[in-house]
Amino acid sequence: MKKKWHILPGLVLAVVGVFLYARYIEPNQLRVNRLVIETPKWSREHPGLRILQMSDLHLPSMSASLRGKVLRAVRDEAPEMIVITGDVLSTSSVMSQGNEPILQSELEELIRYLSQLHAPLGVWMVRGNHDMGDDKEVNDRLLHALRNAGLRVLTNQCEEILLNGQSLYLLGLDYSANDTLQVRPFIPKDENDAFFIESGPSAKNSYTHFHPRGEDKLWRDYTLSARLWVSDDRKSGAGITFYSQFHHGLDHYYRLRWSSSQPGFRFVPHNTVITHGEEDVPVRMTANTWYWCKVEVATGSHETCMAAKIWREDEVEPNAWQAVACDSSSRRLKQGTVGLWSINQGRHRFADLLVVSAQGDTLLQESWQRRGRAFKPPAWIDFHYHEAALPLLTAAIPDSSFTLLLCHSPETLDEAAAAGIDLLLSGHTHGGQIRLPFLSLLLKHLHRRFRAPAGWSTAGKTRIYVNQGLGSVYLPLRFLTPPEISVFQLQHQAEYQTLSITTVPEGR
Repeated sequence: MKKKWHILPGLVLAVVGVFLYARYIEPNQLRVNRLVIETPKWSREHPGLRILQMSDLHLPSMSASLRGKVLRAVRDEAPEMIVITGDVLSTSSVMSQGNEPILQSELEELIRYLSQLHAPLGVWMVRGNHDMGDDKEVNDRLLHALRNAGLRVLTNQCEEILLNGQSLYLLGLDYSANDTLQVRPFIPKDENDAFFIESGPSAKNSYTHFHPRGEDKLWRDYTLSARLWVSDDRKSGAGITFYSQFHHGLDHYYRLRWSSSQPGFRFVPHNTVITHGEEDVPVRMTANTWYWCKVEVATGSHETCMAAKIWREDEVEPNAWQAVACDSSSRRLKQGTVGLWSINQGRHRFADLLVVSAQGDTLLQESWQRRGRAFKPPAWIDFHYHEAALPLLTAAIPDSSFTLLLCHSPETLDEAAAAGIDLLLSGHTHGGQIRLPFLSLLLKHLHRRFRAPAGWSTAGKTRIYVNQGLGSVYLPLRFLTPPEISVFQLQHQAEYQTLSITTVPEGR
């Protein structure tokens, strides 16, 4: 018994020592991993490209000492390109209602810090799970702040970067939650030879939207029509969006929505307003009944106006518009694409989507079928299911060109491999953040889920590097997972190879 009491003080000291180390020492021990990526897709004549990756800053969690070390390391490494793979805010809770002062303070602090990063080919980033809250309009504030500060935020986008005749295709995906209880995907279906797209019940807003290949694909002054159907008219919602800016990652659009909690259909603007006119169409949907929905939108010199009419499929189309509303505000939308929306109970179906220009040209016609089978074109991207954008983004990339994908979560690896991506850079795991022997089961789970919680992994010819990140989340601790910056030297080699070269000694 006495021996046990003699051991106890030592155990207490050991636990206290580990805690102090994990709280105050390791979180400030920056490690810079230098790695070489050798590929036959990089020109022998080109000297190579130096890319620096940062991830999971959770900036408020980073000490002043660590922030300074990071800036000095970036300066000393002199990369041609800097990429940030998400989670720059503390947590997504700062975007919740009532946290406006905290969000504003974090945004100002974040922009001051990131504005000190410079690279000849720019600073690029994607959003992580803590950069996106439930209120997507608040999410837009982060995007606007970052883009106004000169950072290139990729939201399901692809950019070709030319370096003395050498092409690099840089792709970036928004964070995907993939929680089907919260946000539903839109799935094409065939029932009794009728084709449509359907979303199920969801606790939060579910969206799918048409993603154009370029700015020249944006439309203005068009008429949008589609058929809508719901299985539950007691607690449900469905509608169509137009002049949508979702392809920029922005929650900017006009929407004509039906909600069981409202008298009928209503124009609902997001990140802008209806300044005058009639917003409501007093038509209520009945369960298991198809309705036609038509919207005409036009951009004038001083206002954007929209007109709508709704009628049952077995009725005659009304001659007159049932509601006309306008937006003359400074934030009015002047062009954009189209999409679908649903929420709450039951199933929501959409069919026979048609977009026609003011000149009578068909801009988009979608019946959700191809060669007699239910089909969803790659250009339709579901919000929170962003891996689906990869086939669209990679379709026009030559096989001979090197592709670099930025995506916060390593779970995208299989989709990246299927799309033929060469290198995927991710974060999200923090390397486990706290690695203790009794957490080995958790780490094994991470290995199954992410292939590896940190460092290299592969799927086919696709390589992934999972960065351990710089900051911390939930607990201000790091143990056996020091903050990391990774620097990649992309250069020519006859065969694919990846090689970790060295790490920067402690004390940088």
